Order: sequence, then structure tokens, then C-alpha cells
Amino acid sequence: DVTADVFFGQNGSFTTGVCGGTAASGIAPSGSVLCQPDGVAVDGPGDVFVADASNSRVLKYTSPLSSPPLASAVLGQADLFHNGINNPTAAALQAPEGVAIDSSGGLNRLYVADSVNNRVLGWSDAGAFVNGSPADIVIGQPDALSVACNDGVAVGDSSGVGADSLCDPVDVAVDSSGHLYVADSNNSRVLEYD
Repeated sequence: DVTADVFFGQNGSFTTGVCGGTAASGIAPSGSVLCQPDGVAVDGPGDVFVADASNSRVLKYTSPLSSPPLASAVLGQADLFHNGINNPTAAALQAPEGVAIDSSGGLNRLYVADSVNNRVLGWSDAGAFVNGSPADIVIGQPDALSVACNDGVAVGDSSGVGADSLCDPVDVAVDSSGHLYVADSNNSRVLEYD
């Protein structure tokens, strides 16, 4: 079967290709639109997480899915009806790309490659967050307010580049042991975090 059975975004229309939520589209941000979705992950209970890059957010679709699916919560924005670029905090996203779930050892952690902010944000329980929840961990930056490319501060870093820095991370993955892998695009490397 090569025909889609379910679709996310586009205000419930299989035949629309408009980038929803942008001013140019005339379609307001909501839980039923997407613009440049760049990553998808599914957790153990079947909740779907989509990195809605151009709307600077990650949408959560709670299982069982409605038809068409309607997002139930959002990260990176205060609510489902906003899509602005935020000042950097542990609750802000700018052009998120990859998403991954860590289900090792009964966990349900969510990791998001927050590309333009040059970091990966992590939430300890993907099923428990509410709109705008701040991340529990920031990877690739010295703190939640820093967003510069290669902003490392560890001993041995070279002009900020080191094991503690990131520059345009575009994807994340987690193995069965809970190790996080980050595709650090502008540094032409993949980093593993135990």
C-alpha cells in the first residue's frame, strides 16, 4: 500500500500543500496546521511528536489519534495558536528538526534538535508535558540562555568547539541502552551522549 491513510496538518485536507501558520499562508497557527515538518517520533503509548520547524514548535498528538489528527499540546510556544521565534530559554525553540524518544528502562524522554539555537533540549517525560513546558536538560550550550554556534566552555575546546558544543544539530536518535546520538551538521560530526 503506497497511499497514505492518515495525515497530520493541512487543516484536514489531503490535497493542500500550503505551509500553514505563516503570515503568507493566511492560515493561523493551530493544532491542525504544519509548516515544514522536519522530524517525527512515536513514544510507547502511541503519542506522535512532530517537529514543526517553520512554526518553531514541536506538536504532540495524543493516542488514540482523532481523524484528522489534532495536536493536543505544544513545546516551544505558549500555546497551539502562536508560532513566533522566542528569546532563548529552556522553553523556546527555533526551527526544531529532529525528535527522538528514549524508552530505555521504562523511560519516556523526549529529545529535540533545536537547530537554529545550536542545542538539543530534553524533557524527562514526553507524556507529561503541558503547553510551553521548559526542557529538563540543555545539551550543546553552557546554559538555557546561550545559543551561539560552538559556544563550548570546557577545558580543551578549540575556539568553542569541543565535546560540549553544537553547531546546527539537525537530528537525534536514541539506542536501546538510552545513548543519545546527535547529528552536529555544521561541525561534520555525530556525537554520542551516554
